[in-house]
Amino acid sequence: MCSCNEPPPSLSGLSDDEKLGIVYPFVVTERGTGNRRSFDLARAITTSYRNMNMNDKDEIFRLWFAKSRPFLPSDVDEAKALATFYRQLTRVRFTDTALQAACERALKSEWPFLAARDGDEKLAKLAALHRELQRDTGAKSYICPVTVIVDFIPVHFRPQANYLNYELEHENVIECVERGSPYMPGRKGKPTYWRYLLPLDQ
Repeated sequence: MCSCNEPPPSLSGLSDDEKLGIVYPFVVTERGTGNRRSFDLARAITTSYRNMNMNDKDEIFRLWFAKSRPFLPSDVDEAKALATFYRQLTRVRFTDTALQAACERALKSEWPFLAARDGDEKLAKLAALHRELQRDTGAKSYICPVTVIVDFIPVHFRPQANYLNYELEHENVIECVERGSPYMPGRKGKPTYWRYLLPLDQ
């Protein structure tokens, strides 16, 4: 009988089609998105294949790299890209745990009152998430990934999540400490860092 407490299987014994099924949603199809898609693959592995061994991860990455190669920079080095992927796996373990905890606290707490936008539940809900992230970091700035906002609110598209952040910034609920930038050939992408401006005890 199968136990529900058994760990997720590694990739051993999976067919090539099954391995491709893991990689396919994250294959790069647009230039400048390789770093983001690699991180998304790392997140998927960490979430769904926690028991995957290093050989499995190497094999999955190499398959992803081969399928994504036409849209990656012409001078990209596979070994360096693999090293970046392992750093991303480490970042996922840290950021996903902290972000998930902040999301759960924000959902259970009383949302901040935004006088100028009273009744806008999406903005109040997002403000609560920013507040919890600021509580986690103390006086330091924090990141609030757009992909997290999309699922948390929820909204359908990343531009909608960006717009909600813009609205909170316009209402002086949050401020941008350092504006992020997408990955570009010859330049690494970086996240946007925020600071929550309202009292943390409200």
